[in-house]
Order: sequence, then C-alpha cells, then structure tokens
Amino acid sequence: MLVGADDDIIAGHGRLLAAGKLGLQEVPVIVLAHLSPAQGRALVIADNQLAILTRRRLQPDRTVDE
Repeated sequence: MLVGADDDIIAGHGRLLAAGKLGLQEVPVIVLAHLSPAQGRALVIADNQLAILTRRRLQPDRTVDE
C-alpha cells in the first residue's frame, strides 16, 4: 500500500479490502512523504487508470461500471 504524508491512501485500496476480508491486522505500507499534494493526486489518477485498463483487457465485453 502507498500512503501520503497525511496517511491518505494513494494506491492499494483493493489490497486493504482484501487484507480485511482475510482478517489481517497489518499490511505493508510505503509512506511517500516526499510527494507534493499535486504529485499525490497525479499518482492516484494514474493508479486508477491502470486498474481501468487492466479490467478492460481482462473483460473486454464488460463496461467499467459493471
């Protein structure tokens, strides 16, 4: 999981949910304290776009909202 200096999750939301379902109390975290707020937002957007593109490649017949 990647988090900013303010402890907001930048990437790894799905991993956090999966860890919770598995009953894990801790997950590995990398703190990206050196990022500016704009850089953090850009990384969130890029990570989300990668997830969308991956879903499209794995399930080409479905829309992203399904």
